[in-house]
Amino acid sequence: MRGFIKISKMKKIRLAIISLGSLPVPAVNGGAVENLIENLVKVNCQKKDDVELYIYSCYNNLAEQKAICNYSDVNFKYIKINNLIKVLDKFVYNFMKIFFPKKKLISFRYIFQRLFFIKKTACDLYKEKYDFIVFENSPTLLSVLKYKNNYDLYKNKYSYHIHNTINNYFGNEIYLKRCPLFFGVSEYINSEIKKILNEKDEKFKVLKNRVDEKIFSQEIKEEDQKSIFKKYNLPSDAKIVLFTGRISKEKGIIELLNAFNRIKNDKLYLLIVGSQYFNSDVKNSFNEKIRKLAKEKENNIIITGYIDNSDIWKFYKVSDIVVLPSIWDDPAPLTVIESIITNSALITTNSGGISEYVDNKCSVILDKDNNLINELENNILLLIENPNKVKELKYNMKIKANEMTISHYYEDFCNIVKNFISEE
Repeated sequence: MRGFIKISKMKKIRLAIISLGSLPVPAVNGGAVENLIENLVKVNCQKKDDVELYIYSCYNNLAEQKAICNYSDVNFKYIKINNLIKVLDKFVYNFMKIFFPKKKLISFRYIFQRLFFIKKTACDLYKEKYDFIVFENSPTLLSVLKYKNNYDLYKNKYSYHIHNTINNYFGNEIYLKRCPLFFGVSEYINSEIKKILNEKDEKFKVLKNRVDEKIFSQEIKEEDQKSIFKKYNLPSDAKIVLFTGRISKEKGIIELLNAFNRIKNDKLYLLIVGSQYFNSDVKNSFNEKIRKLAKEKENNIIITGYIDNSDIWKFYKVSDIVVLPSIWDDPAPLTVIESIITNSALITTNSGGISEYVDNKCSVILDKDNNLINELENNILLLIENPNKVKELKYNMKIKANEMTISHYYEDFCNIVKNFISEE
């Protein structure tokens, strides 16, 4: 266990946030959940209010240095993963990649690391005795309540932050059903979990996702724009369609590539910014399928790979339109919120909680049906050939962006927790 503790002169709510244990916080290796936690940290440092945050994260040298330099008022509890654990995880992952390539490989990448992280976290939670705990998006994390006397210690003092649906309880169904507070990233995902757990409405609150507006609302400098165009060999008169996020089947990247390959316009370029699992070594046959489709227009399709979150905004700013065609019920993709803050002209789908964040005034929303590829092709062309429509969408995005700050996110988060604590 590595970390540092700050002692406050005033009585504060000692609140622990348990990250997923696979990627570090601060989010130096990316990760949607990790970035959301870092947003809470940023505002907590600025406000210096009555909430004292303790962040449980796997250890990473760059993350620790960033925490010390930028967030010294927040308490990071780093758990260092030993080399044997890393070797075991690598072995399991490579075994699954060779013999079970069609499996969802990310599920097998950090098995031993997660178990080690949970046990170490459980021991520290018992020692620290926090006022409240937030578990981030994984039923496996609730295993910490099995250790020591943790369930009795934190009964009615923990919550589950829902980002995705629950497909497996991992032996923790009882702790989920006894969880006194859930807050989800959309009404959609809350309704799904209510059905799965057969729980009551009053247990569920909505905490809408946000991204750091100070990063994503910046105006791009001419030299940065030229640098991107030069790096990716883009002509000065290129029209750019942008896809950002995880390169995965459910994000609709196959449909987008098929639609783009139909379009006959040599001035049109598709920038695919992202990787399969953030800044990690996770790769499978799906990557090869993407690369094969991209080769059909290899001069006009660029796959950048992982880009650090602090630089992604530049790609939004140089793009003419953004296309994020999720084909699953996406609860609340951060890429849609990034499009809002960057005031982008967005084409997306009527999936999950997306319509709770954007509407037809500020984006083009398509049905995720058998006609999606045709609709993507038609609407990409429609926007590229209609600058007035693009201007209208961007203007309406700018209005919507006013309510999407990380200060709002932090206030909403604290209000949910404080209101629950005051009712107990």
